Amino acid sequence: MSKDKLVVIGNSVTIRVRPEDGSQTYAHITANKLKLDLIHLGEGALLLEEFLNQERQQKIPNNSHVIINFGIVDACTRPISKSLYNFMMDIDKSSFRQTRKLIRFVENKLRTKLVKLKGKKSWTDKNKFMQQMNTLVSILKSKNCSFSILGINYPNNRIEGNLPGSKNNVILFNKELEKLNNYIAVNDLNHQEYFPDGIHYNAEGHQLITDKIINQYNLMKSN
Repeated sequence: MSKDKLVVIGNSVTIRVRPEDGSQTYAHITANKLKLDLIHLGEGALLLEEFLNQERQQKIPNNSHVIINFGIVDACTRPISKSLYNFMMDIDKSSFRQTRKLIRFVENKLRTKLVKLKGKKSWTDKNKFMQQMNTLVSILKSKNCSFSILGINYPNNRIEGNLPGSKNNVILFNKELEKLNNYIAVNDLNHQEYFPDGIHYNAEGHQLITDKIINQYNLMKSN
């Protein structure tokens, strides 16, 4: 008989340990501790809108427990559009390679100025993000899935310096997420101690997030 499933969806926060030291992410630690089969659908720079539009939710089995970790990619201010970013980062393709390198060079050199020039806009509007989140929650409920929604890490001064306005956006996004059931707050985590690069957890951060997830999971199962 197959084991129950733990499904993790979200952006690079779900897949990276910074600094890299061979440690496991909270996804793997949680699955091991709860003795669940892990289905990992996290991907770097993934927007919630992209996840839904690509119908990746179809890969989530019924009756799973789902960890939702979207928001930092959506909320941070940006110097270029998401479509141009995707084109720039598609380094595996041989076509337009020099063009991609040029865009990346200009974006890196003028990042902060471009963010201000574009009016400190994020890739996803807060209200649109919450509509998408509510859509995702409805889908999970239709699959009889339980779920946990992780809060968004607050960008440190380095991120805010490069992408001004991001910290305030994350505050506003989290205030909306807090209104949803099964929200797990992360605003008690000090970035210097738990996510020193300003976004991704270190080994200690992943362990702390694991504890938060398991505590909520056990509480849900006991009710």
